[in-house]
Amino acid sequence: MKFIHKLHILVLLSFFELCGNGYCIDVRQISMPLVPDITRADIYYIQPQYQPIACLVMCPGVNGNGEYYLSHKDLQAFADHYQVALIGLSFASDESTLHDFKGYYCASLGSGKLLLDAIDQHVSNGVPLLLYGFSGGAHFVSTFQESYPQRVMAWCAYTAFWWEEPKANTFTPPGIVACGKLDLARYASSFEYFQQGRRLGKPWCWLSLSNTDHAENDELIRFMEAYFGSILDKKLDAGGWFDINTKQKLTGDTLQQSDNVAWLPDNRVGDLWSSLHKPKIVYEDSNIIDCKSLL
Repeated sequence: MKFIHKLHILVLLSFFELCGNGYCIDVRQISMPLVPDITRADIYYIQPQYQPIACLVMCPGVNGNGEYYLSHKDLQAFADHYQVALIGLSFASDESTLHDFKGYYCASLGSGKLLLDAIDQHVSNGVPLLLYGFSGGAHFVSTFQESYPQRVMAWCAYTAFWWEEPKANTFTPPGIVACGKLDLARYASSFEYFQQGRRLGKPWCWLSLSNTDHAENDELIRFMEAYFGSILDKKLDAGGWFDINTKQKLTGDTLQQSDNVAWLPDNRVGDLWSSLHKPKIVYEDSNIIDCKSLL
């Protein structure tokens, strides 16, 4: 391990290898100085053999360690193909603090700057970010893209229990809001967050996953890779708006603020979305309500 002490701030760098399938990758850990309400501020990343054009930041559930994402073969292949750095977030705060909407969930209170400092100082200075967050990680991703929109190329926030209401920004990166149909405690709030963003004209996509409770989902990861890949390929001129009820591609000037349409970067990604996106039955006070808009 190598210890760097500068201006009484301690940053810990450690290096190790993650081995499997007959080869090893160079994994590095960065421990950043703590700020109030944050008890751990680490990132793990695969040292790329190229100058990365962006960073893919994978954010696990509450107080989780995102190092395990680095062993995901699809994510490794995606990072290599598009020449992005693959990063696993490992931030933590006391859960009582998180319940007060403080701590690392709220990127504007310090965690967002910690992530950017770690990337700029140790991975690649000034590159844009692609972000994925599951559960607690979705809280962080949603607040990060609101607080630092100019650094975000695209994002995916999957199944959070509550969300901070989005705000109108001059720059609004495209994003995916997703939830499993069986994740009843989080479905309505996630859909409401999507609709709030759409009313502000944000280019967001809503994805409702069938037979999925509160758990990570490989199909979502593959869809996210296709969505991010299209943006990295700069195919945005082929993108468009899709009705979340009929899944049909739409045209017209009235779509910008509609809360029942999703933006997708190209037709191929639109086809993938259509195959995954399923209707939802909402259970409320033991009554079954068929919500046509909750797809």
